[in-house]
Amino acid sequence: MIAPKAYHPLIERQLSGSLSKQPRFSTSQNQYSFADFYRTFRQMAETKEPEYVPNSYIRDRWLQDFRYAESHVAGVINQITLIYANRGWAMTGGRNQVRKFTRRLHESEGGKGWRYLIKRGALSFLTTDINCVMEVEREGDVDVNAAGDIVKSPLVRLNNVDPTRCRLIRQKTTLPNGREWLATLEYGNQQKWFDWDFIRVASMPSDREEYMGLGFCFLSRAIRFVKLLYGVYLHDQEKLDSDMMDGLLLLNNISESQWQTSMEARKENQTALERRRYGGVQILTGGGEFGAADAKLIGLSQLPDDFNRETFIDQCMYGIALCAGFAPNELWVVNAGVLGRGKETEIQVEGAETKGGEDFPLSLQENLQGELPETVHFEFEERNIRGELVEAQVAEAKASVIKAVADIGVLSDEQKMMLLAQAGLIPEEWTTIEEDVEATDQKAVKARMLENPKIRSACEEYPRQPIIQYNWNGLKGKEVVLWERGEEALKRRTWVLNRYVYRGDRVVISPEQLESVV
Repeated sequence: MIAPKAYHPLIERQLSGSLSKQPRFSTSQNQYSFADFYRTFRQMAETKEPEYVPNSYIRDRWLQDFRYAESHVAGVINQITLIYANRGWAMTGGRNQVRKFTRRLHESEGGKGWRYLIKRGALSFLTTDINCVMEVEREGDVDVNAAGDIVKSPLVRLNNVDPTRCRLIRQKTTLPNGREWLATLEYGNQQKWFDWDFIRVASMPSDREEYMGLGFCFLSRAIRFVKLLYGVYLHDQEKLDSDMMDGLLLLNNISESQWQTSMEARKENQTALERRRYGGVQILTGGGEFGAADAKLIGLSQLPDDFNRETFIDQCMYGIALCAGFAPNELWVVNAGVLGRGKETEIQVEGAETKGGEDFPLSLQENLQGELPETVHFEFEERNIRGELVEAQVAEAKASVIKAVADIGVLSDEQKMMLLAQAGLIPEEWTTIEEDVEATDQKAVKARMLENPKIRSACEEYPRQPIIQYNWNGLKGKEVVLWERGEEALKRRTWVLNRYVYRGDRVVISPEQLESVV
């Protein structure tokens, strides 16, 4: 077995991506501009998307370019990406380990940080069928011992992988120690990656064996709605554009050569005057013995009769929200009377909290938990839209009560600040009075943490070290000490049950001994 490299602080300060297998961290790459993509939009929208096949390379490249084609879906993707990137999380365990691994997560993506990592990962998750692939950099090599157990060295950082350079495989590959192991990802048509080289967050993974868990991303699910919206956009663009729309041109008493000559002169005039939209008045004369000149253009693409643009766009956006698993009012303005208000809207929001809003973070959480030590627990904050609204209403009511009492003149400034802090309306550090009483919410956190096997393992592993929780709220991180020493969390009170006296799981006094004492 290859011995893992010993941990050293220099690892934390290594140049970005020095341990990465991706060339983008070590060599310069050609950058494509938005204009390069824009030139392909119309051609892509008018052609059928590539087939859904196990090797998703071609389809994923098409999807990644097509995501820019229509502004509505681009806005939806941006909105969902921001929701994921701003999601708070907490890491709990021994102080040294928590500080070590939170620092490593924040140094992900070549040092660009956690938010950058999640934005790119969420974008891949939403717009490619192979979904989000993240490379796991480690302190040393990973190997498989003679017993067939995987020996992994600790995580250093995570890096996103370009999904259009990956494909899922099942291919036996020889490891450095001579053992054969199953490679599950091919990167760049050359590198064979194993399960420990990356983590993958999949959306709607296929249950067909030949697809090897290939996903079916949000953009794939919504592609029909996107094309409908883009078709309306193209129709409007042709109406506004100074160029001629696609259609049939019917000419009376005007020859084709006259028309072509006129159009060429018009184009030259536009270029000279630098006009892009309004082309000016084009004059064609005719008549005489053949009658008046006439030209009529019949567009090949026409909107249906009684077409209501607002209703059409609304319905498409509701369909797109359904594909994303979010409540429509989170991604689009919902008009009253269309999807309902009151209880119906509450039901939609409640459903969204446990569907699209949780798919990516919970899957990523499970993968991350497998890369962290057994004595560290990682979890994302619960996303509770209704709860946040209720909390805001409760906070407003509390503030009103405190203000009413303060207006009577019976409270000092310090007392008002203390009441506001106790109500959770201002940070506790703003108050000048320190209290020994532990906050109720922290007691609840402690009780919940002690039910977690990983936290109990941390308390047993580090009995003399503080057990802390690092909370990241999307903007900054904060450490909270749950127990000054791990052994404090494991202390149990003594109680009597069926005349036996227990301490923890051990009987301290038997019924006979208790009789003699009593």
